[in-house]
Amino acid sequence: GLHMHMWSDMVTAAGVTAKSQPSWSSNGTGYDVATTAYTPEEFDKIVKWGKNAFTTHGLPAPILYRAGGWQMNSPLMKVLADNGFKVDSSARNFTKFGTNQMPVPWYLSATSKPYKPSLSDQNRAGNDSINIWEFPNNGDNSSNYGKDSTTVIENFKLNYDGSALTQKQTLVVLSHIQLFSNDEPVMRRYFTEVSKHLASDDNGPVVYTTIQKVLPEYEAK
Repeated sequence: GLHMHMWSDMVTAAGVTAKSQPSWSSNGTGYDVATTAYTPEEFDKIVKWGKNAFTTHGLPAPILYRAGGWQMNSPLMKVLADNGFKVDSSARNFTKFGTNQMPVPWYLSATSKPYKPSLSDQNRAGNDSINIWEFPNNGDNSSNYGKDSTTVIENFKLNYDGSALTQKQTLVVLSHIQLFSNDEPVMRRYFTEVSKHLASDDNGPVVYTTIQKVLPEYEAK
């Protein structure tokens, strides 16, 4: 997977003029500048720079993308698809965040399922769908609500109430290693709860996996 924030030095290295707005905290480094500030042509250069960095360091080509601050739109997802990416995981429920209270361009829910987004509306599938899967960050994240947060557990329970599932579902939870003094207790509580429902114990439908491993099941549709 390739995860990018629009750091000014990185953008410049990709041959693109760095921008400072719109941003969610105005810290001046580019870290908090929305990916959607850049045109598809500019984003194409940035993505190609990122893929080249993988090759330079002996890594396989990335197939999954996550935008910094969940700032992604359909035209930029088309760029990802054209560059060989199979999955974007930037979608989520609506929120505003940062000191500038920047809105995210999403209005999905905790129970949203993976889909191929429409070129005219990234929040839904459509006849004009882009050839890339959106695996939404539907489990929310362990970083933004404090170490006593139960949001990720609540989102799991919205997806599984103890009865048999009739459709497959993939729940994606975001965590930040650099914030782990906050995230660790949140995630420990989460895994304690979720592990009560493991398929391997014949106690429910839960299988711990990766998007790369589960993607073929969706591609086989």
